[in-house]
Amino acid sequence: YLKQVHTVKLFQDTLEIISFLRALYPVWIVSGSDEKNVRVAVEGTGMLQHIKGVIAGVEDKEPALRAIARRESVDLASVVLIGDHLNDVLAAQNVGAVGVGITRGFCTGEQFSARGFLHVPDLRSLRDLLHRQRRTF
Repeated sequence: YLKQVHTVKLFQDTLEIISFLRALYPVWIVSGSDEKNVRVAVEGTGMLQHIKGVIAGVEDKEPALRAIARRESVDLASVVLIGDHLNDVLAAQNVGAVGVGITRGFCTGEQFSARGFLHVPDLRSLRDLLHRQRRTF
């Protein structure tokens, strides 16, 4: 796994934005990737100190979102999921959470817009969106 740590590359603004987010929300990583690989990546990139937990190896993110809301004792309407796939944002909406697509992954802004989903091109734009929308979340 050590070799994998050296191949994980964060976007330049990832730690800055996670640090910003954790001042507002408990930050969790929910991933469909294998849990060991996600944990190695989180530990090897310095993210571990900025997050509350990791739920990995899940195909369906809805149960994970419910579990996080229960664990954090928050209403699902106050949960914000940032995802790079339509299914991520759809999972958030299905449980009553806020889903925001990020176009650095698998989907384009046009794909998110076609479904009526909020989306941003990068994490700095996410920060701006959350500042603007915070009253409505």
